[in-house]
Amino acid sequence: MEKFKTHEVKVDEKNVIFYSWRFTKDERDSLKTALSKFPEEKVEKFIDDLEMVCLCAMNYLNERNITFQRSERKRALGRFEKAEAELYNLIDKRRDPKLNVLLKEKTSLMDFSIYQDDTVILEKQRLHYLMLTAATQLKEIIAIIKEEHSGIPGRPSADTATGELVKIIACGFNNFFEKPTGHKLAGKPERQPFFSIVQIALEACNLPYKDPSRHIKEAINNL
Repeated sequence: MEKFKTHEVKVDEKNVIFYSWRFTKDERDSLKTALSKFPEEKVEKFIDDLEMVCLCAMNYLNERNITFQRSERKRALGRFEKAEAELYNLIDKRRDPKLNVLLKEKTSLMDFSIYQDDTVILEKQRLHYLMLTAATQLKEIIAIIKEEHSGIPGRPSADTATGELVKIIACGFNNFFEKPTGHKLAGKPERQPFFSIVQIALEACNLPYKDPSRHIKEAINNL
């Protein structure tokens, strides 16, 4: 596949360029040749859909920040958890017994205004309330980060990515044309269209493509 510029936007006075992926002319021609026995209209639609599938694979496999994002989240999570612990520790150390009754009755900063006759108590109440609010919000942030972190997979191995991509191609081929057959290449590519397009797609995505027979067999058996 080839990388091409889609659009450009300005962010904070800097130009940010967005790119995408598409089949090269040679790849499209090879796919058309492999699928030549099928109706041209279906072939064009299938190739467009396959291009989208390969585009998603390329975006994921070439995402340089997958590992970086996971490590950054982990580091941020550690910092937030440490800050939360220190904040609660500070709250405990600064706790004033005189405030206990007031804090049980008050739920917002506005409620503390009735104690303006004692500026010291009022400021302690404000600080205590703000610290508790910050600690609560920090706890919510930590929970969200943990949930997001658990949902971000690591970079898959080439073998895993190949197997998943072949399964998707097999489903598409089955829906567009016929149930794919033959997990080994025999004769001309035109006689083994499914095997051929799998090889073309895998090579386009820079995945192992010379002998995808094991993955093809598994994909066919799972249909």
